[in-house]
Amino acid sequence: MMEISIGGIIGLYGGMTCGILGWWLGRSKAKKNRGLDELHGYIWQKAKSYSWYVTLAAIYIFFTLIVFGIELNSAMVLGIILLVHLGS
Repeated sequence: MMEISIGGIIGLYGGMTCGILGWWLGRSKAKKNRGLDELHGYIWQKAKSYSWYVTLAAIYIFFTLIVFGIELNSAMVLGIILLVHLGS
């Protein structure tokens, strides 16, 4: 029987919500203080890597599966995350 951890779900997605909210509030504050200029755009364009976004999504998927009670082998999960990161 699978046990669903309500606290785990709240922590996982509540933390993600707080992180996105903090990022959005920080950007709006920087926009008010003229912090989002051409230099910021250039640095952001050169520094971002889409593979980290895909890897983060894969990690959240695995955490969600674990929270819903599905047992996963750690070597398998790490291998899949490595393949996702290198493949993206």
